[in-house]
Amino acid sequence: MANVVLKWKRPETIEFPKVWHTFKAKDLNTDELVEYRIQDLPTNRVEDVFEHMMANYIQDEPISQVLEGSKDPNHIEDYKLCWSKMAEQKVPLVCFKEGSDEIVGANMLFVLKKDDEFMQAACGLFKSQVTKDLFDLMMILYEDFDTFKYYGVDEYLTSFGLSVSRKYRGRSIGDHFLATRKKLCKQYNLKLTHTFFTSDYSNQNADKVGFETNVALKYEDVIKAHPRFSHIANIKSKGMTLKTLMC
Repeated sequence: MANVVLKWKRPETIEFPKVWHTFKAKDLNTDELVEYRIQDLPTNRVEDVFEHMMANYIQDEPISQVLEGSKDPNHIEDYKLCWSKMAEQKVPLVCFKEGSDEIVGANMLFVLKKDDEFMQAACGLFKSQVTKDLFDLMMILYEDFDTFKYYGVDEYLTSFGLSVSRKYRGRSIGDHFLATRKKLCKQYNLKLTHTFFTSDYSNQNADKVGFETNVALKYEDVIKAHPRFSHIANIKSKGMTLKTLMC
């Protein structure tokens, strides 16, 4: 655990928890427009957000879904290992509806520095083959792409999961989460946000808010080039990408 660290620190001059964005969208059971807010994840709601992500993100993320990661306790623990370190940076975001403390959605953001060994250290501790396969798939995209080198930066904002509660979907909340990243980048003096997207839906959302595609691979082509991933043949999305939004 000692090596699984993220070196970037949130500036103490920035209030916490901070509300970064508010927007209007439909309420649950009526067409009435109500206010939603996207804010920093409070320290006393970290475990609640973990529960939300396990119930929504891990069940719906295409790679975890096709490999039945939600049924693998080790896969869940692998995610929680990473999420707990991200929460320590005080960068993850959560969405609430006005007048409610129910978690509408969450985005497990963090800032990665060029000299971090976070991913390598975490991979060395993963216990689940599902998690190892997911990261191996991600690394295929990075074989010929280095975010730091390509953009000439030493740090950037990234993510390890975005999810909206099923009953709140259809309100463009995911789009608002993605767009809010620009506000964080400007406040934290970061030039870009960069992410690994694994679903058709998340890729469409990213395109809508202005992300550019760095690398894109169809899952069928990945399987052809790397037959050991034949067990993801029934995945419910077409491809995975690396995308970047300049801030």
